[in-house]
Amino acid sequence: FVSPSITGLAVTNTDGANSAACSRFIGCLNPKVEKSETVGNVGAAFLFENCYSGFIDELSMSKPLKTNSGNGYGVLIWKSSEMTVGNLYGDGMRHVLDMDSAYGITVNYVSDDNPQNAIVEVAHNGFTGDISINEVEGYVQATEAYGVHASYAATAGRLTRALHGININRVKLTIAPIVTVDSLIRGVYLDAELGDYCKIGTVEMTFLNPSLPTASTKSYGVIILGSCKLLEVGRIKANLIGYPLTCKVNGSSQRGRVEANLDIGTSQYGVYLTGYDSKVACVYDKVNRDRVVEVAQNTVTGVQAMNVSVESSQRALSGGSTAQPVYSDVVLQTGGIKTDSTFMSSSISVSATVTPTAKEIQLRNGYI
Repeated sequence: FVSPSITGLAVTNTDGANSAACSRFIGCLNPKVEKSETVGNVGAAFLFENCYSGFIDELSMSKPLKTNSGNGYGVLIWKSSEMTVGNLYGDGMRHVLDMDSAYGITVNYVSDDNPQNAIVEVAHNGFTGDISINEVEGYVQATEAYGVHASYAATAGRLTRALHGININRVKLTIAPIVTVDSLIRGVYLDAELGDYCKIGTVEMTFLNPSLPTASTKSYGVIILGSCKLLEVGRIKANLIGYPLTCKVNGSSQRGRVEANLDIGTSQYGVYLTGYDSKVACVYDKVNRDRVVEVAQNTVTGVQAMNVSVESSQRALSGGSTAQPVYSDVVLQTGGIKTDSTFMSSSISVSATVTPTAKEIQLRNGYI
């Protein structure tokens, strides 16, 4: 079919056994859906399968009857490409926008007033590429929710089929007072290989419950489980968080690199890196665990960081006025980090008798 379109559709479903899509486009060129709404869907509200060059805008999807795995989806783009998504509004959806093996998708704005899982799925158990997301916003009332998420169903093919060209401009989550910072809340969570480049603009998380994070916290600002040659994170801002930034190469033998800026109130942990070089600028009010950055070696492939640069303009670390900026397998033999704003003491070196995870360590405006 060429250029099929729907405008002004309104569907209310009260049958929990009815999992049919409210509208379904299969094998269409230039499909178009706009200014429509659904209430009480079970499966996908709007489904696009094997479509090309479609347009989706001003859709409202709310109160699905089921939100377990496979249900409660708003817009599902499956095995389709070159689609433009305008504005999507959800309320209580499992995913407002779900993409599976979709390529060349441009998204303007997606929101959910009560997300039950990921507001946007970039790659749902499949592959994807050239995805541009402008803004994702949510008011989180559940104890598990993500702004943007990507995952593989299995490890087979994972290392050779990277998600490429992922660009996420802004994610903003406001977490309701009934949810604590120890809950499974994540701004951006990408469990995938990310190829040469991935860009994340701003991730902002505000917890309205004032309870401080503990050692059992599960909240993350940005978590990457997979290698990326260059991951750029413009800014992670949170009043409270468990882990502000975590990057692990997982099963890849390719070293990654992350460049990020952090503006954090109270954090339980610092930046955690496995197999990632880094250049991070950190502003903290307090870090409960006394390390701004922790560096570890990948125990599967042995890949390790070679260059770790940390600029810390403010720290109030628990446990005293001094703390290690980098921890785990990094041995500082001599010297100390200066308190001025220029550079680390040149007398600091890494022990040649151990396998180091960092060979160049810089800390600005900090001290040991």
